[in-house]
Amino acid sequence: MKADTIRTDALRPLSDIQIEQTREFIDSLEQGSQTYWDMVEIGDELSRDLHITPELVILYADAVEDFNPWYEAWKMNTWHIDGESPFGGAIVPPVLVSHFVLSVQFDHNKPFAIGSIHTFHDSEILAPIPVGATV
Repeated sequence: MKADTIRTDALRPLSDIQIEQTREFIDSLEQGSQTYWDMVEIGDELSRDLHITPELVILYADAVEDFNPWYEAWKMNTWHIDGESPFGGAIVPPVLVSHFVLSVQFDHNKPFAIGSIHTFHDSEILAPIPVGATV
């Protein structure tokens, strides 16, 4: 093996793009990363709009294996459909929005410390959110 050959774990084959992205991520950790708690002050009120597309709902529902027809506002070769639920059209899985709580808490353009742990947050669900809404 030549000295300038990039070595990777033989059990986890990586593409050239994956190797580059991994190295960029590791290099970014040396730029003075912060924890979530370093990025906010007590009393800060932060917000960010999130447009909940049918594709986002599908990605979330697939990931958590929550296959409920109430969430379906997308169909192959049709893209967007109204969907059906007891609330009218398709709705967003109730806990999906809570997964984005941390996205308002930090600047996603800056690296954050490895080992940061989300230990707790409290969500109150007031009403169903229709697929396609911006919250």
